[in-house]
Amino acid sequence: MHSYILLQDGSPKPCNLGQIQESSILHKEDTMGNEEQPSFQEVSESEQEASDIPTSSNEEPISDDEDIECNSLHWSEEDVQGLMQDINEPLPEPPIEKSRLSEVNLLLRWLCCFILYWQVVTRVSDSTVEWLLLFLSRFLEVFGRGLDSELVKNIVLVFPTSIYLLHRISAVQRDNFEKFVVCSKCTKLYHLDECLERKHGTVLPKQCSNILFPLGKAKLCGTKLVNKVILKNGITRFYPLKVYCWKSIIDQLESILERTGIPELCEEWRTRLVDEDILADVCDGEVWKNFKWRDESSFFNSERRYGLMLNVDWFQPFKRRSDYSVGVIYFVIMNLPRSERFKFENVLFGGIIPSLDAEPKLHTFLDPCVNELNGLWKGIHLKTSLSTVPLTVVAALLCVAADIPATRKVCGFVGHSASRACSKCFKFFQGGFREKKDFSGFSDRLSWPERNGLTHKRNCEKLLTAKSKADYTRLSRMYGVHLCALTKLEYFDCVRFHIIDPMHNLFLGTAKYVFKLWTENVLSKEQLKEIGRKIEELNTATSIGRIPKENCFKPWQFYCRGMEKLDFDIFYVLTLWNSSRPSPSSLGEVRPCMQDSLPACAKQAGNFERRCSVS
Repeated sequence: MHSYILLQDGSPKPCNLGQIQESSILHKEDTMGNEEQPSFQEVSESEQEASDIPTSSNEEPISDDEDIECNSLHWSEEDVQGLMQDINEPLPEPPIEKSRLSEVNLLLRWLCCFILYWQVVTRVSDSTVEWLLLFLSRFLEVFGRGLDSELVKNIVLVFPTSIYLLHRISAVQRDNFEKFVVCSKCTKLYHLDECLERKHGTVLPKQCSNILFPLGKAKLCGTKLVNKVILKNGITRFYPLKVYCWKSIIDQLESILERTGIPELCEEWRTRLVDEDILADVCDGEVWKNFKWRDESSFFNSERRYGLMLNVDWFQPFKRRSDYSVGVIYFVIMNLPRSERFKFENVLFGGIIPSLDAEPKLHTFLDPCVNELNGLWKGIHLKTSLSTVPLTVVAALLCVAADIPATRKVCGFVGHSASRACSKCFKFFQGGFREKKDFSGFSDRLSWPERNGLTHKRNCEKLLTAKSKADYTRLSRMYGVHLCALTKLEYFDCVRFHIIDPMHNLFLGTAKYVFKLWTENVLSKEQLKEIGRKIEELNTATSIGRIPKENCFKPWQFYCRGMEKLDFDIFYVLTLWNSSRPSPSSLGEVRPCMQDSLPACAKQAGNFERRCSVS
């Protein structure tokens, strides 16, 4: 057996057991004499091997303490080899240098993220951002030539010049929408994984499986849902023809309530000091005050109860294409003060309705919305800035504020040119196919049967019993309704909870025509002077503008300037509120609507629908 001792310089030296023992005794004496001197250390391979080695009779037996010390100071050959490996460690490899391309990508991504953040904060359009990208690209190109910098030249080569490349380089997750495939004929929604099937190892597209009029002669829709595309590399891909993007309003509501100060702002309406006879906001209306929860208690008596307002509108995203119109669904929280209610960051974005051949009925597109609203009505736990523990939040849809065509589609009413054109009553307007409807006969307004939410819901359900398209059209004309998804909300009153919008009629000249009829046939000069006197007594907000003082009783002069069209909307409706002779349109519908939910916005103060035009 080979044994070694370790010298002071760290090198091992072979020796026998006697030398080890002698060195051990010397080491013990040296350490007793001077503890600060460096010592040798010997270690045996094992205690068993050390005990088996015979000792001469002339040597004194080793005590237990000396035996233990000897064993601890003995080194085996394996230990020495391991020690030499530790001493002779390989040299570390040089660090891997980052390529110039990786540095360019890092700097470029940082710049792109900043530009996107700047766009969100300043709320500039995509065209503005593209203009900025083009300028920066040209600037960096000239800058790199002047400095002769390789880094700047590399940045110019990959610098984005469009919004698409900007999002691509920044790697920011843009959309967290839930996407549905839309049937272009019946507007039925499908999940993405429901449009393909595998048969005999081949992926095949599906067609629309919606059955039209199942109670009658069942007819399968069978409309094409996806388009087959073969890429350059030969791979086959399927792309949906029409896509509906929906964003969860529950998740958005939670993200808004998590912002510091928002839950407190939503409760400020409770401490408002407003006279009882003044209508200043939605919370002063009858709907807000008398709305009941499931247990018949006042809905807004408890905290964390939120009222939502829905809006739907269509717009044309392209400047040079008038045949492409996209719809948008969004919500606002009516608990917020009006100064905060319609801000961009406080709006709940709902869905994007794709462009179809014609503006579709909205009951299928509102189904995801209704499912979440039913959950909010029962109460769900959401994170807020008030507590680290999720709190119970309850919300309800209390108002539909949109233009007249969109409101009719959302709430399930027929168009304003139909025989049952009114969304508040069952007044039947005479007129055949391709004939102008006769909107006269307002003298017997009190005899018109009124609509209500319960009968409207029942009439919508009757449309489900139609056995054919002709049968559906007959029932729709008879009751003046279409299918409506909001009837699935147990608390929602489609008749009472929608606001009448006069804004578009001002632009179309309907209000001007109606007022001309009033001045010629209804209102006398004394009544016009009385209207002018009431207008002078009004105290208006600074945001509305100056009230025309001169010739207030001569309404035709108000239309000489376009900005004064709004005066008719706001001031004349208010002055006619308590007039001795109500106007034909009337305050029969305007006044209850204003009392229920005035004012969702300043432009929704009166009813000047087309049916008000007396022919």
